[in-house]
Amino acid sequence: MESVDELLHKIGRGGHFTDQERTAEKQRALDRLWKAHQNYITALCKVITFKSIKTLRNRYDNFIIDYDCIGFDREGYSVQHVLFGMWDKEQEKYCRELHTEAGITDIPIKETTNNLKPLGYILEDISDNRKSQRKMLKVTFQVTYSKSKGGRSVPVAENTALHKNSNNMYEALNSDD
Repeated sequence: MESVDELLHKIGRGGHFTDQERTAEKQRALDRLWKAHQNYITALCKVITFKSIKTLRNRYDNFIIDYDCIGFDREGYSVQHVLFGMWDKEQEKYCRELHTEAGITDIPIKETTNNLKPLGYILEDISDNRKSQRKMLKVTFQVTYSKSKGGRSVPVAENTALHKNSNNMYEALNSDD
C-alpha cells in the first residue's frame, strides 16, 4: 500500500493518472479518511466506556486518558492527520480541507464530546503544548454524592442510567454486529 503522502502527490499535481483516475483515487483517499475518523471515534468511545466502568466501580468521578495513543485502524493515515488534519508548513497550522471534502465536520474529540455529553460524560482537553506534546483528555461524570447505609459517600449519577449506559455502550461497541 502506498503512503498517504505518495497518494496525495499523485492525486495532486504529480503522478501518472488521467483526470478520471485521479478523481477516483481522491475519492478512495477521502473514503479511507472518513473511515479512519469513524474508527478513531469508536476506539475512543471503547476506551472511555471501559475506563468509566472501572472508575465508577472504584467510586471515582473522573479519569484522564492520553488520546493520541489510542489504537485504531488508521487506514494508512497518521494519528495527527486523523485528529487534526494535514500540517500546512507555509501557514504553520493544520489544514482540514480534505476532512471537509470527506464529509467530516468536527475533529474526533469534539464529535465524541458532543455524542457522550447527553449520557452524562464531560470531556475536557487538558493538553498543554507548552509543557508536553502529549494530548490529554479528562473525562468527568455528572455525579452527585449520597450517603450509603455504611455512612460512606458514594457517587450517584445525575443521569441515573450513566453506569448502565456505559456497560451497554461497551457491549454494543464490542459486538460483531
